[in-house]
Amino acid sequence: MSRPTQELLAAWEAAEARLYPVAMTRPEVYARALRLVQEIVTELAPYGDVERLAEAFEDAVEISVRAIERSGVSTHGVDVGLAASAAFAMRYRAIVASDARREALDRIREAREHGPAWVTVAESGDMTVGPYVRLEMHLPDGQAVQVSIDFDAESGERRFRVEPMSLDPLTGERRDGVSTVAPQTFLDTEGWEAAIAGLRSAIEGSSG
Repeated sequence: MSRPTQELLAAWEAAEARLYPVAMTRPEVYARALRLVQEIVTELAPYGDVERLAEAFEDAVEISVRAIERSGVSTHGVDVGLAASAAFAMRYRAIVASDARREALDRIREAREHGPAWVTVAESGDMTVGPYVRLEMHLPDGQAVQVSIDFDAESGERRFRVEPMSLDPLTGERRDGVSTVAPQTFLDTEGWEAAIAGLRSAIEGSSG
């Protein structure tokens, strides 16, 4: 039985954090480490969801061997175990990003079919305690509002943020080359909620 996904992810990212700083002290080893990670990621392409990827980690040694034999990459000076974990971390992020894009497209399509002017493109976390992030898009023009709750690094107290963004109205992806305004930060929900409402109203007004 595979370990819980979040436990595995923490282990993968910890290995990733150890691999590159060590390899960077020797450029040739760093280059070999990068290539090995990419070759292992290629072997992980058939695992298209997080659950299957977690299960596949039980066969990480065999997968790494296949990648090495197929590509002929040199592993001299490279910790293959760390490279394998780094590859799993990279593949995990790719799967999550792909799932998020697909979910955003589904939400946008459904909103266009049923008529609301605003659609929640993405949402994660717990709004009652934080951390929390929600991205809402105005369908007619792609203008968006990102609201979030995180914690102050020193005090540990919650911080409430709101930030305008510009997205592609068809895909919900952030537009390249569009300048953004710095997020507003609040210490309580009252000012935060008022800022969210004000920004949404301004976007609706500007779209005519």
